[in-house]
Amino acid sequence: MTQYIAAIDLGTSHITGVVGKKNSDGTFLISAAETMPTPGCIVRGNITNLGVTADSIVKITDKLEAHLGDGFTINSYYVGAGGQSLQTVDYTVSKEIAADATVTQQDIDDLEELCRLYKIQKKNFQLIDAIKTVYYADGNKVSNPIDVSCLKLEARYKLVIGDERILPNIGKTFKDRASKEVAGVLITPLTLADAMMSDDEKKLGCALVSFGAGVTTVTVYKENVLLGISVIPFGGNDITNDISAVEQLTDTVSEKLKTQNGSVLNPDIENAQPITVEMEGATPEISPNDLNAIIEGRAREIIHNVRAGIAAMIDPKALSSGIIITGGGAELENIAQLVKEICGAKTRLSAIRSNYFNTGDDTRLGNLVYMPAISIMLKGTENCVVAPVVVEEKPVVAIEPQTSSEVVISPHFDKKDTPKQPKWTEKKSKKEKKKPWWGMKDLFADVLDEEKEGDNEQKY
Repeated sequence: MTQYIAAIDLGTSHITGVVGKKNSDGTFLISAAETMPTPGCIVRGNITNLGVTADSIVKITDKLEAHLGDGFTINSYYVGAGGQSLQTVDYTVSKEIAADATVTQQDIDDLEELCRLYKIQKKNFQLIDAIKTVYYADGNKVSNPIDVSCLKLEARYKLVIGDERILPNIGKTFKDRASKEVAGVLITPLTLADAMMSDDEKKLGCALVSFGAGVTTVTVYKENVLLGISVIPFGGNDITNDISAVEQLTDTVSEKLKTQNGSVLNPDIENAQPITVEMEGATPEISPNDLNAIIEGRAREIIHNVRAGIAAMIDPKALSSGIIITGGGAELENIAQLVKEICGAKTRLSAIRSNYFNTGDDTRLGNLVYMPAISIMLKGTENCVVAPVVVEEKPVVAIEPQTSSEVVISPHFDKKDTPKQPKWTEKKSKKEKKKPWWGMKDLFADVLDEEKEGDNEQKY
């Protein structure tokens, strides 16, 4: 059966959806992709207006289904979670192993269950995901503990926590408002890192910096282990707002100036020609040097925070594979050069690794707007799309008439001698049994149950 994986990235500036056809060898072919500006309903990773967000999801779905063709229906989505509230917490759990036994998969599962019982100390936060980092058997680091003989097995996790509204609001928006199931909630900074970093880069040390509209997210790996996620509450919108405030322009005009004429490094050009701005009722002129000075000031502030975020986990110079930059802000002129200057590590623009796809000529693979949704799609395992049922027509067998002029009447003629007409049958498609998304569906169900119980208690 052909699998189609659907994914949505809920960004501060754009809502983006993709559908990919998963091939038998595990590679993908992008079947449909759409993006639209976020109408102010998502702020730094949090859905603030469920109804408006749901309307956007319905519009994106209609466009995706139109690309797929008649009869295709998207029933569920993998959804990305990110934003300002994301944090990582170190947590260690251990288990005693019998002297005459070795570590089994059940032992690993028990440790994971213990990990998910962790009580978050921070108010209004909840567990989003638990990332296994490294195991120790009797104090010795092991990559795969299965069948290892030891008396004590220890697992060190990175817990990803976030605002307690993230999961409930995703569920209410998709299921209750947009009538779409949630196949899974995935941490977008981690899906992006997996899509863009090779195992060798993770081993040697690599940081992914995503310059979003609302926040800038830093994800760091070393020795194939996640060192942590750091979220800086500044992004591309802050640069746009600075331009608007200083030059007395609308945000739309300022965004256009930033992306089309601006640079994060101010070359201080002598006798630079002013930029004429087309506005209703006025055509002000702005000096390129003034524009770049505004952009560079905020960009330097953001990147210095990026360096501090990396330094809290590891010396930036120890990142042998350097820094990968992505997100809309990564398109600003000279930003890779400025990141290298401030962080002291080689820097390159992001690209999703080609081994995930069986075609290299799809321009959407290099489009920074689509990359988060594509990276989420790559993690999908459950079919999200109902395809039209194609009934194969059976050929009608023609009965040749007798060519002899002599009519022969058989004395043994019976109804059973009459040629049988072909029976037309139609195969009924079986509805797939949905699998719960890893560790998330039960947790999300508990959250909804608690809310419903609370509502019931308030009724008199």
